[in-house]
Amino acid sequence: YKRPERDLATDVLREAVSTAGLSLDDVDGIYMPKPRAWTPQGFFSTFLTHRLGLELKRNLEMYTGGTSSASAFRTAVQDVRAGNVEVAVVMAAERSSIHDTDEYFEYIL
Repeated sequence: YKRPERDLATDVLREAVSTAGLSLDDVDGIYMPKPRAWTPQGFFSTFLTHRLGLELKRNLEMYTGGTSSASAFRTAVQDVRAGNVEVAVVMAAERSSIHDTDEYFEYIL
C-alpha cells in the first residue's frame, strides 16, 4: 500500500497487455476515470503515457461522477467500433484505503 499510484498503474498495465498477448506498442488508446482529488499525480493518464513511452491516438481521462469508469469503457468501445483505435485499455488507479479522506469530504458535504 505504500507504492504510488503511478507504480501500481504501470505494473498493472504492463501485466494486462502481456496477458492479452500484446505489447505496449500495440496500445493506441488509454481511457480512464479521473483519479480522486487526493491522488498526488496530476494529469495521471498523460504521465502514464509518457512514462511508458506510448504513442497513442486517444488518451482520455474523464469525470462523470459515479459513472466515470462506465463512461470510460463506453467511450473506448465506441472508439474501437468506429476504427479510431485498435487496442484500447480502460483502467483506473486509486489508493483510497491509505488516505484520510475526512478532511476532503468535510468540505464537500
